Parts: sequence; C-alpha cells; structure tokens
Amino acid sequence: MKAYAFIIGMIIAGLFTGDFSKTYWLSGIAAAIGIVFSGITMGAFVGGMETRANYFSETKEHHQSRFSLTMLFSCSDCRM
Repeated sequence: MKAYAFIIGMIIAGLFTGDFSKTYWLSGIAAAIGIVFSGITMGAFVGGMETRANYFSETKEHHQSRFSLTMLFSCSDCRM
C-alpha cells in the first residue's frame, strides 16, 4: 500500500513540477536530510571518547528521549 502511495505521489509531484527528474532529486534530498538528522541524534558521528562520556553522563530518561527522536527520523526515511 505504501508503494502505491509513493508511486502516485511521485506522479502527482512530477505533473506539478513538469519534470520527473526534479521529483526524484527532491525525494533523495529529503531522505538524505532524514538520515543525517537520525545520525546526529543517535550520536553516530562522534568518536569513542565522546560516546563513552555521553553514555556515562546521560540519564535513562534522556537516553529514551534521544532514542525515540532517532527512531522518528529513521522511520520517516522508511516511509519514503
């Protein structure tokens, strides 16, 4: 069902822009932005020392909120 919605959305967006290559390009940019935000909130772009310091300094509630924010961004990439 999601695949049909994606295809129909791409067709409608292509008709509005007049060029389907722009539509694919814009959807790729949206996916890249979601991946980058997910990596930032997950802490994937930090080294070992920073990861260890973050792990021992954060509370359980902070970890859960950060994890839910990461899942929000990563699941938004899956919907595309």
